[in-house]
Amino acid sequence: MPEFDLENVQCGKALCRIAKGDCSALDVIYEAWGRRIFFLALSILHNYSDAEDVTSETLLEVAGSAARFTPGSNARAWVTAIARNLALKKLRDRECAADLSEHESDAALLQDDAYSEYELLSLLRRTLAPEDQRIVLLHVYGGYKFREIAQMTDMTVESVKKRSQRAMKKLAEQLSPDDPKNKKGETKI
Repeated sequence: MPEFDLENVQCGKALCRIAKGDCSALDVIYEAWGRRIFFLALSILHNYSDAEDVTSETLLEVAGSAARFTPGSNARAWVTAIARNLALKKLRDRECAADLSEHESDAALLQDDAYSEYELLSLLRRTLAPEDQRIVLLHVYGGYKFREIAQMTDMTVESVKKRSQRAMKKLAEQLSPDDPKNKKGETKI
């Protein structure tokens, strides 16, 4: 059985345990998908702290509504839908889709030894369009497949792949300016 299917089945069983009152099964969901939930929220909100909040809120919502999960259905899609809806609600409540502010990101991202994530997020913000940032975050850090990103963004799989390829090329140009394969030869980090 492929790893995704096994993980999905295990998390589906964990959701059933949570529905029966076993809150320790929430650890299974967090271990399997906590990082993906975070990067999905970050791709929507562009704010590290808000993405952390949505991750926590998603787990609370999963715990509170696990009884509504249909055993045997796609657990990952169910949890992802909760995370996406909570992130979009937070975005609406905030009344603006502001990018990560320099001050907030410096304080939040430098905590917990997350400097490399800060550096990458800063480069993404400076180099890529918001939709391309989202695709890269979801694919590279969230672990989502191109077809899943296509569903989340209402794009074709081919469009997602092309945008990802172009975005990764732009990032490579910034990270390796002296590489003869890169045309620009300048870095902006």
